[in-house]
Amino acid sequence: HYPELPRLHRDGLRVMVLAGEFEGHQAPTRVYTPLIALDLRGEGETTLPLRRDFEHGALMLTGRGEVAGEPIEPGELLYLGMGRDSVDLRLHDDAELLLIGGEPFEEELILFWNFVGRTHEEVEAWVREWNDQGAKSRFGEVLGYNGPRTRSPELTARLRPR
Repeated sequence: HYPELPRLHRDGLRVMVLAGEFEGHQAPTRVYTPLIALDLRGEGETTLPLRRDFEHGALMLTGRGEVAGEPIEPGELLYLGMGRDSVDLRLHDDAELLLIGGEPFEEELILFWNFVGRTHEEVEAWVREWNDQGAKSRFGEVLGYNGPRTRSPELTARLRPR
């Protein structure tokens, strides 16, 4: 938890820098690869600069709006891809939108349940650790949740990159 994150206003929208750097505002969050995460709220229209070497996506949390001319509803994630210098945003109804981006992974990845790894063995070890050690493991504990821990499905075949 970070008590203070950079905040700015842009064309009537409130912008909070959750991770990375945006227009000279650096978030204190610890990251392991170059990335950006912005929380935008309000009602307005703006054009945000983007890094061409990043893949980007926009997730509408509340309200409605348009991203790059495409309508977007709450719960929808719009993939913007790479190679963009900027993106046009229009938010309505005091909307909240999360803009995320980062350098694409060079290697192929394996996806299984809530795990993203590079090898079958890596994911297999995480599944075992998650299911056997529960909240004591590297994955931490969800504070404020009193229900049972959700177990990962068991691996039934060898995982391959997609």
